[in-house]
Amino acid sequence: MRVAMAGGTRFVKRPSANLRARVITELAGITAAEVRFYQELADEVPLRVPRFTRAHHRPWDFELVIEDLVSAGCRLIRPGDVITPDQAEHLLRELAAMHGKFWEDQRLDHELRWLTDLHRREVMLGERLGRPLMEIGLLRAGPLVPRELHRGARRYASNRARVSQRLSRGPRTVVHHDCHPGNLFWTPEGEPGLLDWQLVRCGSWASDVAYLLATGLTPPDRRAHGDELLDGYLGQLPEEIRPSSNDARQSVRAHMAYAFEAMILTLAVGGLMETRDIRRLVHRTAIAVLDNQSFEVLGL
Repeated sequence: MRVAMAGGTRFVKRPSANLRARVITELAGITAAEVRFYQELADEVPLRVPRFTRAHHRPWDFELVIEDLVSAGCRLIRPGDVITPDQAEHLLRELAAMHGKFWEDQRLDHELRWLTDLHRREVMLGERLGRPLMEIGLLRAGPLVPRELHRGARRYASNRARVSQRLSRGPRTVVHHDCHPGNLFWTPEGEPGLLDWQLVRCGSWASDVAYLLATGLTPPDRRAHGDELLDGYLGQLPEEIRPSSNDARQSVRAHMAYAFEAMILTLAVGGLMETRDIRRLVHRTAIAVLDNQSFEVLGL
């Protein structure tokens, strides 16, 4: 919702009007997480994020007043739209800068520990709701998800804690955790930025890279340019923390499964995204999982 304020318009973010979506987001703690991100962390993130005016949260209610990106001349796209490999390369450079800045930052065990707590909360919620929501999502998706993925998807949902442990291996950093096209924007100068920080947490760098490649690129572009884009990302990391190319590829292949889970559960919950957009993203991420044998990489 846009409102006129002193100095121009602002965008005001409030709880979803959809009851099911509102309950899920509150249980997951993600509205509180976004408020806390803007209050405590946004100024440190070395990529463009919306400037915020004020933010507050209390149980079952929150308000976030941020910059009106459209009025500022920024370009936004729909969640189901695609980006070009060049745009993905630019954003991956920015993600590498953010990941590198917080790479195994000691604050992740202290003042930023709330980011780790969010991850634990996600795992616990996934253990309880993952399987029934996966079943609903697969039913609603129909032919968007190839039948050969159904068994792996169900095993993924039934073993959420074990999968999460596997995906959490390796160095930790701050991740956006939801960088699909609908959460991207470009400034008038052509610089990319990220909005909607509700899922921010402590996690693996590969989460953001896999998510962007799986949701943002067409399957042909991902197949043609994915390895090159990953190499470009790795090249932006300081040499002393850079994963090996082989380890990085395996990590990204595994993390494609999370991008698929996020989209299929979004479809199951309903009310979080327009139907045409989420259906495109479900299919796009399903093909990414199929291409990368992600469930097999996870041992499912």
